[in-house]
Amino acid sequence: MLGTKSLLLVRKSDSKAKAYLYQDVESLRPWVTPQTQHGFKMRFYRKDGNLKNPQKEQTISCADAESYFSATHVIQRQMPLTWQKFFETNLELEADDCYQFHAYLLKQNRFGAAQPRFIILTTRWVSNAKASFDKLSGSVKFEKLKWKIPAAALLKVKLEKQADKFNVKIFLDLEKQNQILVEHGLKKIKKNERKFQFSDITPCRDFIFHLKRVHHLHNCLGPENKTPPLLVEAPPFGPEK
Repeated sequence: MLGTKSLLLVRKSDSKAKAYLYQDVESLRPWVTPQTQHGFKMRFYRKDGNLKNPQKEQTISCADAESYFSATHVIQRQMPLTWQKFFETNLELEADDCYQFHAYLLKQNRFGAAQPRFIILTTRWVSNAKASFDKLSGSVKFEKLKWKIPAAALLKVKLEKQADKFNVKIFLDLEKQNQILVEHGLKKIKKNERKFQFSDITPCRDFIFHLKRVHHLHNCLGPENKTPPLLVEAPPFGPEK
């Protein structure tokens, strides 16, 4: 059963039901086996902040292609709604800026330590925010914005696989980055590289897709524009096990 805020699963054998909030679903992917032709797998946020441990998953089988499409369409449409309100409120976005995507991941700081962070992509900025899930209620609490960099200054994305993790490094045009920061009344930043680590290929893939899309919006429009798309360097990956 699909509601406006949650998905309700009812077990046929004993009619027991369990609800899953859309906002708790981190990723959704197709799941096809010889026995299940129309299925999908939901992976949920690790709310204890320990992103090195496996995440909770739920596999759902659908009777046919139509029910599969309906279920995945509703879930994917509803997943970002709460998060959009949460981030747009706490980041105090300008009127012409809008939430596009976010990921909960491990960010490597300058000392090499891995820290759980929310990376948020809006139409103007890539932001690093410190936020955490409440251990009792599970609700998310915004703590502070660590930094933000202009999406228009993106130059390249590099993706590497490390065991079961996915490392992403983004490179920016330093001069353009600081020019835009100054125009918005912000301080210049010496760094033009950022490193992130994803535990799940699905939000990693979506993050890079949205980076390319927003970069294109700023740099590649117009009939006379010759700016190439955002460069993404990635090794070939085999099928998911």
